[in-house]
Amino acid sequence: MTFNPDGMYLWEQYVFGNYIFDASGKFLSGTGNYQEETGTFVDDGSAITFSPTVSSCPGADPPYTLTYTTDGTNLLLDRPEGTATYAPEDTSVSAPGTAIVEIVTGCFAADGSFTSGVPASVN
Repeated sequence: MTFNPDGMYLWEQYVFGNYIFDASGKFLSGTGNYQEETGTFVDDGSAITFSPTVSSCPGADPPYTLTYTTDGTNLLLDRPEGTATYAPEDTSVSAPGTAIVEIVTGCFAADGSFTSGVPASVN
């Protein structure tokens, strides 16, 4: 999750699978599914109200509010399915190398199934 000073946010979810490694165990390629939501946010100090403007899930996406706490530098966001912990990105780690990963954009359903689709305006 990325929060920008201009009041915009980006939420992303990736699920990867079908990994291919060479004989030495080096990762060569894989596939993955990706869901995204962007919009505006307002933080009142204990809850964040998200107002989606673009989503890879079809249909209306009304504003919603989630409470949160912090634990050190981590953000603990209370989502309906449980608490999600977001840690700052570790920019000190160098890229492990080059691999081919095919990513399909779309929407995850509550049961975990995935439908491909393109990000579109909501509301």
